[in-house]
Amino acid sequence: MLRAEGAEALEPALLLVLEQLSPAERAAYVLRAFGYACPDIARMLRLGVVTVGKIVSLTRGLLTDEHRPQRVRGEAGSRSAVCRG
Repeated sequence: MLRAEGAEALEPALLLVLEQLSPAERAAYVLRAFGYACPDIARMLRLGVVTVGKIVSLTRGLLTDEHRPQRVRGEAGSRSAVCRG
């Protein structure tokens, strides 16, 4: 769950990151952010699952820790591995 001030700080950082991505990279990142599994994203974008995982991981890395959303412990999508399940 995002705190209000965290969400406001995230928006410009996220827009900056998204502008730097190719269309396929942007799609992979956004689909994963909405909870799609990496194998599903890979099929949709005709990419390998490992490629999708790397795209998502690298994109997340572009966001500094200070601008990353704060997740509630146990919330779906807060897994340690990018493309698990």
